[in-house]
Formats: sequence, C-alpha cells, structure tokens
Amino acid sequence: VNVAKGKTEGSDEDVAGCKKCGWLVKKGQKRWFALKDGQLLWFKEAQTNTSSVTADNAAGCLALQERCVVRRVAEKAALVVVTPTGKAYEL
Repeated sequence: VNVAKGKTEGSDEDVAGCKKCGWLVKKGQKRWFALKDGQLLWFKEAQTNTSSVTADNAAGCLALQERCVVRRVAEKAALVVVTPTGKAYEL
C-alpha cells in the first residue's frame, strides 16, 4: 500500500483516517501506533477520532522519508522502518 511518503506492509486496518494503526510495544511500553500522511505517530492511548491523530497530540512522531518501508514484526510486537539506503530502525 503506497502512502504519501512511504509504504506499509502488514494489516490493512483503517481507523481514525490512518493507513495502518494498532497496539505495539516500544521499549517495553505498550503504545498505539498510527501511520498517517507520511508520519509514524505513537500515543499512550488508542485514538479513534480522526482529528486526534496528529503530531501535536502524539507522544512521538517520526516523519518518513520518501520510499521508506514500514514493516510489522508480529512475533516481537514491533515495527521496523527501513530507509531507502537500507538502514533499519526497530521500534
């Protein structure tokens, strides 16, 4: 699935206007992640309202470069962001 500045691989959940979203674990903390408008956002609580899924309301935000790939690693309950140069970041 192509999005504004990236591509996602994983579930096709579409909640609150997000291309992908759901609960994952980040550094031992459960976080609700959302991929929307070329940004990877994370929150302490689930967001079900489209207007609340913004960088201003997020606990953290990562702007994705064009051609970044975001993969969900189900067995680790994690996300991996791979840049066009092949560098991978596990969240």
